[in-house]
Amino acid sequence: MFYLGKLMERWKPACLLLLQLAFMHQTMAQGVEKIVTLDSVTIEAAKRGFNVSDFIDLVKSDTSFLKAFRNLHRCSYTVSADAQVFDKKKRLSGTLQKISKQVISGNIRWMKTIAAEENGKIRYRKGRYYFYTIEMLNDIFFPADTLPVAKPYVPSEEEGRNRTNNKNREKLKTLIFNPGTEVKGVPLIGGRMAIFDEEMFPHYDYSIRTDLYRDSISCYVFSCKAKKLSNERTDEKAVTRNLESWFDRSTFQIVARDYTLQYESIFFDLNVTMKIQLMQNINELVPAGIEYNGEWNIPFKKPEIVTFKLLFSNYESCSKTKEN
Repeated sequence: MFYLGKLMERWKPACLLLLQLAFMHQTMAQGVEKIVTLDSVTIEAAKRGFNVSDFIDLVKSDTSFLKAFRNLHRCSYTVSADAQVFDKKKRLSGTLQKISKQVISGNIRWMKTIAAEENGKIRYRKGRYYFYTIEMLNDIFFPADTLPVAKPYVPSEEEGRNRTNNKNREKLKTLIFNPGTEVKGVPLIGGRMAIFDEEMFPHYDYSIRTDLYRDSISCYVFSCKAKKLSNERTDEKAVTRNLESWFDRSTFQIVARDYTLQYESIFFDLNVTMKIQLMQNINELVPAGIEYNGEWNIPFKKPEIVTFKLLFSNYESCSKTKEN
């Protein structure tokens, strides 16, 4: 997944602005609500007032994930990582375990390492991480620098900020927070990820069902799956092979998102699955956990196969301090 940051750098001058705007409310083609399949419980709910069109609009425009992850820049919390890297034959070649606590003092924050252990082929001799995925994992969630505390998320202000931010981790936010939107500047696959684009409707099956999330939270689940062409073939034009967003039925608050991206070509291959869970911390939405399982194969580079789990805990109230 993280190789997209590298690929985007080649096309970033003309496309960076459009890419960052992908995090905000977008004007998307209308009509998906006309082809979405409903389960029996959702049909009954619609008869009692549940509005399918409004729910689809909620799915399209939801910025909860961006807000929740931005809250990591405002809260004290503990995060643990458990990562494994594999060789091209899918044999375990290295592991990384790490536990850190974010400390906030006044207007600044930093990560304090509680425990860390690395084994096998994780780094080059000069210390840089051997796998780009691990490098980005460390850069995003275990930064070495002292950083400013973020102010509360405001969409219009966030949009202006992202226009001038050209770091790879900012570019990757589209995949994490809005995996069903078009990724401008990524050749071959960018437009195929826009699941709400009318041109992509024939390649997907859309549905809304009711289900229990982890046997405890009654949810409406929006699902978008690549069409099955046969028992063994899935529509290859659908890069987003599976996307599910779980919304609490009582509050319409998003609680989780699962998705799988797949693409094969002579230029590069990817097969990435992510599961992201959110939770409520007092009055703030924050990440609870991330599971990642990804394979990358790019010409002139060794295949990258990495899995990791992140768990977030021990949150304290988020700072109200504004950035300088």
